Amino acid sequence: MSDASLSRLDAALAGGASPLEVLALVDSLIEQADARTLAALADRLDEVAAERGGEWEALAAAATRARPARDPFFAGWWIRVGALVLLLMP
Repeated sequence: MSDASLSRLDAALAGGASPLEVLALVDSLIEQADARTLAALADRLDEVAAERGGEWEALAAAATRARPARDPFFAGWWIRVGALVLLLMP
């Protein structure tokens, strides 16, 4: 999914899409993407915002939305360990 998502973003950018059109595409990609894709998408949006500046700065905010808060594999790991410890306590 990551390569396809980034390809769609790059095609929109190369095709002369407006910042609003790119933001709409990014919103749809964020809804469909897994954590790895979100991280790659966020990095690409940061690059585009830095390269183009001006009205493209809104992509930096979209990158913040796209960037996963934490690794989903370890999300809640400490809570599960704490619950297990509480269950095993006499």
